[in-house]
Amino acid sequence: MGWETAIATMTLTCFARLGRDYRRFEEVHRERGYTLDEITTALASAGLTLLDAFACLPRIGPTFEPPGETTGRVLFVAHQ
Repeated sequence: MGWETAIATMTLTCFARLGRDYRRFEEVHRERGYTLDEITTALASAGLTLLDAFACLPRIGPTFEPPGETTGRVLFVAHQ
């Protein structure tokens, strides 16, 4: 991750089955990380009220536990 920009770039090599063959393709994903304070400020600026935030695990989803210092992804619940 570029710590100065908080952007992570991932290149994925994928294979899609087409009958008996496979098609290979690549995807490049760029993600920007934000602090919890940045997200809550953005929600408030958009007129939303934060109801809760949960730590998320890759491919599993929310743990329904509060996010901690090492939490990689957070699910925010907000309403207008």
